[in-house]
Amino acid sequence: MIKIIFQDGQDELVKAAGVLSVLFESDRHIKSAASSAFSEKMMAAHKPDKDHFGIHLIAMGSQEKYGFNRNGDGWPEKGLRARHNTFVTNGHLFREHRNSNPELKIGDVAASAYNDDMDRVELIVHGHKKKAAEEYEQAKNGKPLSFSMSAKVPYDICSCCEKKARGSAQYCVHLKESMCQYLPKFRKFAFAINDHPTFFDISKVKNPADRIAHHIAYSIDMEKAASTAFTFSDELAQHEGVMIVESALGCIDIVKQAMLAKLAVDEEYVQNAIGGCVARNDRYDFFKEAVQRAFEPNDITEAEMTILRGCEPSRLFAGLAKRATCLPFEAFCSYVTGEKMEEVLANPHYKAAKTILPTMFRDTLAGKVDSTLEDMFEPDFSKLACGDSADQLLDSLADRHSVRPGQAGARIIRITAHRGTDYPMPVKAASKASDVSVEARKLAKVYALYKVAFCVAAERIVDESFVDEPVRLLVSYQHVI
Repeated sequence: MIKIIFQDGQDELVKAAGVLSVLFESDRHIKSAASSAFSEKMMAAHKPDKDHFGIHLIAMGSQEKYGFNRNGDGWPEKGLRARHNTFVTNGHLFREHRNSNPELKIGDVAASAYNDDMDRVELIVHGHKKKAAEEYEQAKNGKPLSFSMSAKVPYDICSCCEKKARGSAQYCVHLKESMCQYLPKFRKFAFAINDHPTFFDISKVKNPADRIAHHIAYSIDMEKAASTAFTFSDELAQHEGVMIVESALGCIDIVKQAMLAKLAVDEEYVQNAIGGCVARNDRYDFFKEAVQRAFEPNDITEAEMTILRGCEPSRLFAGLAKRATCLPFEAFCSYVTGEKMEEVLANPHYKAAKTILPTMFRDTLAGKVDSTLEDMFEPDFSKLACGDSADQLLDSLADRHSVRPGQAGARIIRITAHRGTDYPMPVKAASKASDVSVEARKLAKVYALYKVAFCVAAERIVDESFVDEPVRLLVSYQHVI
């Protein structure tokens, strides 16, 4: 579902912050706009050019510190820490959520950060001086600017009964009838927990007084009694016409969907390169001389798998992402099924899934992904340590399976020296879909989603541009050798 979140919707956040946005243009403004989340040095690094002006603003606070907002939405710290960067990767600055076309934008989100001291998300937004002339004049004249954000969430979680809902129409009785009210039975307030947001729009909106009048009129127009009805945030989004261009197929998370689409393209190139159906150019030379010499298959022992199976999933996935290391298919299957390596290799579903791995990204892109599967491999970057023995093993796995260019390059030289020139490695042709069991297809899809989540996490913790084409080719080839 898509939601609107007003910047001033958390009363406690407004009280604590006082001022929610600060204008800055030149070096002399940077000091007053800086915070513990954005130092003066960081502000200088994101200083707007001559055609733009900068706004340092507070977007939202964590529910743990500031509670839920007036529309009954809570945003957990863990989700905000993990997902605030989607403002940058997916968002633009609009006016009144007119976001149907990127050409309507009046600026961009230059940077995002989680303020550890204040438990809130802060943004640096660059407005275009001509396209956002009205906002620029308001800010220069000291008039407060009001902003609101749009987010896509796969579901809400009731704070009382923990039921998940994909929209307000599916809310449990606690949210539907008692949103923002204290329920003695649970000794809790009823509100919607949004733990996996994807932010894609920040807009300059009407000031609070005008907004109230606007939405009272909306309530009357929709034959709702403004004094008694509660307007949920996804209803506000529908009323405002907030939308997002997305595919009906593939991942729900638009960041993962974009990564899945890129991997599908590179996967197709890998398959064509193996078959000799691509142009002989620099890309092909990299594939032939580097990618095919980067991995040794089946080199993780059962003793090592015993250690990995003892790791908490969110910590393990964070530790692997930090080391830019992606589990090969055999090890992945052993981890998620709990089976020993020898049992995995003998499993007929594993054998069948192995034959369709060369098309797993394209197959996943062509179908609808269950959000529970999509979220299964989320790392917890606040807990990077898995324990001494596990961390030592992860360092060893990085030496063998990291897609970090430096480590992969050293490994390519080592493997080439050891194995000689016996390349290209044979790749078994994919089976027809009708020949593969449902269980095998699901296993391949889950592995594809694991790799997508790995790439998204690696970009976040290693570098925003880390997962470029050479790295994706390595990721796409690793599972077909």
